[in-house]
Amino acid sequence: MFGFKNKRADGKIVSTNASMAGTLVIVIGVLLVFYILLAPDSDQFLGLNTSDSSTTLDSLTSQQVVLLTAHPGLLKSPHQDSMQFKKSYYVNDVVVKVVTQAEVIKKVNPFVVSSNLFSTHDKTIIFNVQDVSRYKNVLLSFTSPRHRGILYITLNGYDVASLDLSSPNPQPIDLTDYLQNGKNVLVFHVSRGFLLSDFYDISNFKITSYVTDFSKASASEPFIISRDALSTFDSASLEYVVKCFGPAEGKLSVSINGFNLSSTVPDCDNVRKLDFPVSQLSSGINYVSFETTGGNYLIYDIHIVPKLKSVYLPIFFFKLLPEQYDLIRSGGAKVVLNLTFSDDSPKQGFIYLNGYKTGFYTTSSHYSTVLDNASLQVYDNSIKIVPYDTLEITKMVVAFER
Repeated sequence: MFGFKNKRADGKIVSTNASMAGTLVIVIGVLLVFYILLAPDSDQFLGLNTSDSSTTLDSLTSQQVVLLTAHPGLLKSPHQDSMQFKKSYYVNDVVVKVVTQAEVIKKVNPFVVSSNLFSTHDKTIIFNVQDVSRYKNVLLSFTSPRHRGILYITLNGYDVASLDLSSPNPQPIDLTDYLQNGKNVLVFHVSRGFLLSDFYDISNFKITSYVTDFSKASASEPFIISRDALSTFDSASLEYVVKCFGPAEGKLSVSINGFNLSSTVPDCDNVRKLDFPVSQLSSGINYVSFETTGGNYLIYDIHIVPKLKSVYLPIFFFKLLPEQYDLIRSGGAKVVLNLTFSDDSPKQGFIYLNGYKTGFYTTSSHYSTVLDNASLQVYDNSIKIVPYDTLEITKMVVAFER
């Protein structure tokens, strides 16, 4: 701020400020030179980037250029799914049948009904029926070798017959329309005689019917699917063959865990395939069921066939410059694949380089291989790892080396 002046011998005045400024500039310049020379990376300070990927190939003599770094992680093997989960789930053969056969549902010992001016002797017969839908062509038959007058027959209060027999063997009487579930009451009553008693001497009494047995009309068989297996299913189908004993008379209904797949008259001795959504299955115990409305069927070769989900495996890409590709083709360079695994267990799989397949096997946590020169191409290249068993790749590096 304040200037000091000195007087020289010749009497002129010299500025002290100018002399000091020149000295300061010289000192700063010397320090700057020393800093540049002693800096840890003088090339960077001077604006030279020796690690730039655009460095000419002539400078790569002892260097490695990383073309790709990735972390694939856990890779699931489609081959493992094929072995473990793409199996059919077989169940036992089943027989379903509806049997209709003639049965005697009531027999009664001989009896007499009579009536005159002074007394009446009726006959009441009680019999039980469960599920009238199972009974068809219900017939009452009897003989009356001695009789006189008119015989009246009622069932559950309904008049079913009024007979004035001319022979001891009347035609059977159809009771089907008057039958009811549970208790049924059949009453025999004869007309009242005037001078003599009217009567019917009844023998060989029986009620017959065609009775259908549905007790074996349905059957179910279990099969088990693990949680891991079910997670791989995209859909499924049920396959089976039906052998018919006699004509195919009734529909055959097929279901999985209560979900109906089909209800048709079976095509005997031919394979039937029914697709269904995987949502109808559950982990653990499942059931396949068959039920018929008529007929006698053996269902065999029953199995559930899963369709597996597509296994996603990532595809990775790296580039090769024309200069790099030429060096590789001439044998002056190579491309190396390095894999790092999560453990030291045996590992096996396949490497797909631009669609060309090679195998690998290692028991180490590290694996390195030179990629096939003939499979490489200029610019875009793809690489995919397909494990034989599920494995975890923590790091994958593809490098260009001279």
